Amino acid sequence: HVLTITLGYAAFTLTLGLANVTLFQFLTRRPLAQILSYHQLTYRAIQLGVIFIAAGTILGGIWADYSWGRFWGWDPKEVWALITLLAYLVILHGRYTQWM
Repeated sequence: HVLTITLGYAAFTLTLGLANVTLFQFLTRRPLAQILSYHQLTYRAIQLGVIFIAAGTILGGIWADYSWGRFWGWDPKEVWALITLLAYLVILHGRYTQWM
């Protein structure tokens, strides 16, 4: 589960880089088609990160149940993994429903 969550964080780091490139493209008044292609790549990177973070959180719960006899223990790592997942789900949901 640790590798899966690390891959999720790597996808979010890629998202950060792509979002900065997209912002730079927008500020330098590049063609709209070019900006939209970077925007789509950023959205896909967020989707990939959410999949990995969700899978890692679930796998971590399964591992904790096997190791410690409880699925969820409310320790800081579990809680912040859940907060990260929920925050990015809000972003994905907001874009999907045209809210953002």
